[in-house]
Amino acid sequence: MKRLFCSLLAMLAICSLQAFAPAEADVVILGDSNTWIGGDDCSGPKGWNYWFAKSFAPRSCRSYARSGATWSHTADTKDNITENIGVIGDDNVIYNQILRLNNAVAGGQQQKPNVIIVAAGTNDLLFPDKRPDALADRGAGTVSAQGAIMYDCSLLHRDYPDAQIILLSPIESTRISNEVLNDFSERMEALAVDAGYWIIRMDQVGCVRREDELRRRVNTYDGIHTSVAGAKANGNRLSAIIKNIIDGL
Repeated sequence: MKRLFCSLLAMLAICSLQAFAPAEADVVILGDSNTWIGGDDCSGPKGWNYWFAKSFAPRSCRSYARSGATWSHTADTKDNITENIGVIGDDNVIYNQILRLNNAVAGGQQQKPNVIIVAAGTNDLLFPDKRPDALADRGAGTVSAQGAIMYDCSLLHRDYPDAQIILLSPIESTRISNEVLNDFSERMEALAVDAGYWIIRMDQVGCVRREDELRRRVNTYDGIHTSVAGAKANGNRLSAIIKNIIDGL
């Protein structure tokens, strides 16, 4: 039986944070195109972050997501806070979104977040020719998705030690088999368990179902990116789950 939250897992024994209300939350979201389509200011209704922000009603909510972004790096990945190419590329990685966030905080354009949500992984699976080492084990450093997840989360924890870090595994899509997606999501889950980060398995709690979308587009408009209906359902579900996370601290 699929679990309701899947893995809302955290090592609370090492967490000294106090519970806080959504109205006290300064939320930052990192991710790929399914977040990017909601806009930096979370105003686009095809993005789950738009509906999440409406339902969760945080004090602030800002997205640093970029279309085409991956967890995994290449040998040519470098620090780059200005690029916005909209497709997969050497520098289009979550790591550089963290650098953009840090730059905005340092410059006073961004409130220091106390909730950080990272929704990525789809492009690591979609483009094996661009990311041939993405699915290597975690020992492959930041080149692999697993290595990048741990490295990036360690940076977020270092720079924002009072923030709740919440990972979202990729949603189902028509271009990724459920077997491949499940394997990747289980790896993410194992990393979260080991490191004490929250993870929400979107392949289990999300509204997009590959089999349904192959028959008729309902919750996506192209088999990968959410429609307004799909974004609304996912955003509202995530709002409820994340409210439970912060209420339970």
